[in-house]
Amino acid sequence: MNDIEECPACGRDDFKNEYGIGVHLVRYCEETTESQEELGRDLISGENHPMKGHEMSEEAKRKIGEASSGREMPEEAKRKISESLTGHEVSEETRRKISKSLQGENNPWYGVTGEDHPMYGVSFEMDEESRQRLSESLKETYEEDPTKHSMYGRTGEDHPLYGYDWSDEQLQRLSDALKGRVPGRSKPRQVIKTRNIVRNGWEAAIDLILYDAGIDYTYEDRYFELGDRTYTPGFVTENVVIEVKGMVWEDDETKATKFMDRYDYTYLVVGSELPCDVHLQWDEREKLPAVIDSQCNC
Repeated sequence: MNDIEECPACGRDDFKNEYGIGVHLVRYCEETTESQEELGRDLISGENHPMKGHEMSEEAKRKIGEASSGREMPEEAKRKISESLTGHEVSEETRRKISKSLQGENNPWYGVTGEDHPMYGVSFEMDEESRQRLSESLKETYEEDPTKHSMYGRTGEDHPLYGYDWSDEQLQRLSDALKGRVPGRSKPRQVIKTRNIVRNGWEAAIDLILYDAGIDYTYEDRYFELGDRTYTPGFVTENVVIEVKGMVWEDDETKATKFMDRYDYTYLVVGSELPCDVHLQWDEREKLPAVIDSQCNC
């Protein structure tokens, strides 16, 4: 192989050696082809690896361990690192390259198990306060954008709980956990402008969109008979029923189908996909007033 002095994909040439070019090709360069990635892997493996043949003595390992033990990064250093990374987004292509470069035998801890593994004995159990902080953070994230939830739009056989047979003990625990809660309102909130108490942040956003557009509507004020049950949709205008969906359960599809079979309303769903007359993705929610106007029979 001829000596390589620059990245063959992007032309960058400020590397100290071929190993640096290899790391760049495999993990960071966004213009590489598969063959160039393969070249990068060759440049960082085997005889080209700077640690090839080097065996660290036990004394050296001990000194490194002692030097690192209990050492904390200065706040100033943390601040500089934080500022340097602010606003920086790693592209999906770069993430894919990094992930691929660390898979299988390329992972430095490949085949290392038991007490030899650096994470041996480390507990990942979180205390109650940490769990609460994580839970609140995720709730805020999913309320702002439900499409980020791993279960968004998964219904029927695609849902991991499809066909799951709940035991009597599980059902009792679930019942006990839900006692005293308003059905469907795990985090109810009042929208100041409209004075409506809605189920979550998604409904709060739709409530404001309808209100600001001057649309005449009601919130959870109408009941529809579906034979063996009643259905209370979120928002209802003169001839449009609006359902806001993040998580979708198997029963939701049945309910939507029965409603459309029995009533002449336009059934409009915002968020996850359900059987409906009109569907808007969550990031299309601002189009809602125009869609409602287009369905007006006046």
